[in-house]
Amino acid sequence: HIVAYLRPFLADAMRSFARPGMTLSAWNGYGASYAGLRQRVWHQVLNGFSHPSYWYHRYMIRHGDATLSPAGLEFQSIIREVKSSGLGALIKGAKWHPSPVGIHYSTASLIAAHATGTKTPVGDTVFEANLNGWAQLLRDLGVQPPRAFSTEQILAGELDATAVRIFVLPLSQALTDGEVGALVRFVDEGGILVADGRPGTMHESGVFRERNPLCDLFGVTFSDGPFERPGSTIAMNAPGEEWSCPLAPLEAGLRVATDTVLGSSPGVPATKQVVFGGLAIRSKPGSVSVPSFIVKRHGRGAAVYLNALVDEYGDMRLRGDDVRPVVRAVKSALTAAGFVPDWDASLPPGTEFIRYDSGANNYVGLCRIPGTSKEHGQFHIALPRERHIVDLTGDHTTSSSAVLAGRLAPGETRLFALLPAAPGPLNVKVSRQPQGLKVEVRLSNPSGTPRAGAVSIRILTPEGQEHPAYTANLSIPEGHARVPIALGLNERTGTWQVVVRDVVTGKEATREIALGKRL
Repeated sequence: HIVAYLRPFLADAMRSFARPGMTLSAWNGYGASYAGLRQRVWHQVLNGFSHPSYWYHRYMIRHGDATLSPAGLEFQSIIREVKSSGLGALIKGAKWHPSPVGIHYSTASLIAAHATGTKTPVGDTVFEANLNGWAQLLRDLGVQPPRAFSTEQILAGELDATAVRIFVLPLSQALTDGEVGALVRFVDEGGILVADGRPGTMHESGVFRERNPLCDLFGVTFSDGPFERPGSTIAMNAPGEEWSCPLAPLEAGLRVATDTVLGSSPGVPATKQVVFGGLAIRSKPGSVSVPSFIVKRHGRGAAVYLNALVDEYGDMRLRGDDVRPVVRAVKSALTAAGFVPDWDASLPPGTEFIRYDSGANNYVGLCRIPGTSKEHGQFHIALPRERHIVDLTGDHTTSSSAVLAGRLAPGETRLFALLPAAPGPLNVKVSRQPQGLKVEVRLSNPSGTPRAGAVSIRILTPEGQEHPAYTANLSIPEGHARVPIALGLNERTGTWQVVVRDVVTGKEATREIALGKRL
């Protein structure tokens, strides 16, 4: 079991590096608002975190009588909402859809950033913020959250261009020779490599390379001086459109050896330094246009170099700033590199798109952080083919369309089931067993074939009260299940009710069964 203080990239790292059988959770609470806490819990559920944890001391319970505080009562209501929906069981019975995007995590590069941070604006704090910025930016592109790759995995040959279509190097300055070779092969074989911050300029030991093969790959030559971060914006110039992207260029001395430059920062202050007679002489300050978004085709793939960092992207999101120009710029660069998503998603700022698969069914979750602008709340996802769409967090209405569209408010979470056919009936049979009850459940399509899904089972006593010890949410990935329910040896006699709800359709089936005294 792993529990952590969750950050955007840490969610990806925990999910990617967890061994089979591990459960994941994250700390919540600390006086967070109800809207923020609710969004975080649902976000964790969608990311496969099955045990949302609350730091109770001084926040969840009152001192003295140890009753729940107002914040504790709010957390209780959120957990009750998640459990009663049954959506956790639906997700648990499905498979996380593989992301087309990978992101590099390099301990050597973190140490290198700490070293460069002593004399430049790029240190270990910026490294972490940039890593989290990429994790959030990739989500805003409308793709499945990325899979994290370690140095060891790359050296083991796990970076496969047929499975991972885009691989991001966030401030990966220190790389082994094996990693550099694997990255070049990745692009040769059709992958798209995206990088910032002078990738591969150092060996894993921190010693600078005399010749960096990644410069040829990206079509750039890095300057020898420190990171400068001059300027404040990038002027984007994609085919037929121009706009301003609020990212600061990283270095003014970058030289480019490719024709595809989609963005540059004009009027950046710059000086030129020469050594004469052992003295370093700087020229009179002037201004240059700094290339910032560079795309170069290579082999069957392409390389995209961003002469900027996205370490402030997370703060921009939380402040409610308009991050759409940044998303638009990265999308344009990836399009120029040849990336075509399987599902074309346009999302409100600060929204996470998560997909699970279960047989022929797809489950899509959309989760938006609080505090973003109430404007631009429309989402639009073009599907490869027409599907029967069920709104799982609404009134379970069903529609048939090749487009999933609607609105998502800040802090809101919505889930949808995308089915190959309209859902069929729910069939339930209850029988008495020596140790209790046996509940047989069958989900089907209109044709009678099994349908994957989940059910919520409630047991009502003869007085009509729900018995919490017998309540359960169950995944049914095969469309049918036999569920034993062990009853207490001294349970009351009379007519009990078994209520089974189909989590996808919201329809219920109630069966009665008489319980007599046990011999």
